Amino acid sequence: MKLAAEHLFDFANRHSSRRLLAFAVRAGEIFGRCSTAFGSDNNLEGSWYGNDTIWRTCLDLQRILRYGEVCGGMSESPRRFVLSLTDAIVGGQGEGPLSNHPIASGFMTGSLSPAAAEWINTRLMGFDPQRIPLTREAFGRFRYPLVAYTPNALRVRLNDEEIGLTDVVPFGEAFEPASGWRGHCELKEVHDSALAKPTLVA
Repeated sequence: MKLAAEHLFDFANRHSSRRLLAFAVRAGEIFGRCSTAFGSDNNLEGSWYGNDTIWRTCLDLQRILRYGEVCGGMSESPRRFVLSLTDAIVGGQGEGPLSNHPIASGFMTGSLSPAAAEWINTRLMGFDPQRIPLTREAFGRFRYPLVAYTPNALRVRLNDEEIGLTDVVPFGEAFEPASGWRGHCELKEVHDSALAKPTLVA
């Protein structure tokens, strides 16, 4: 029922007819309530692991940022590089972005690729980037690609030393996921890291 509600909301977002929109939204709300009544949670749209829309929207925005022309079209080659800087000395965990609570995550990252930065940031939070569509599909093969390599090609430097991808884990406690993602995004091999005073560059 939850997936049916998702599909109805997606249908409503794709059509401009007021009648279709009203019907799809109302039906989606009913399916959502039925899903809750039968023991499921009430996480819908972007706040749960089964959503198949938000990650696509985010990657579309990244492609527009990288390939977008001033005239409003898309270039066949990148028009700009994007520098990603992440200040996560104190992060927000749980029901973000409006109801999260702080965690002393203790890291900063920098990268010339948002896809690479988010892959590393995800692992540093204690989540598995392979289990999250946004981070996994950023390395996909499609028109207007965001990267020309696979995650295995990432090089991570910590305090002037290169470390392996499997060594990229939280510096302390892992982030708590949102309730709609719990059990569907955690990094299996998370363990305590002995590395101190992190300044990470991906």
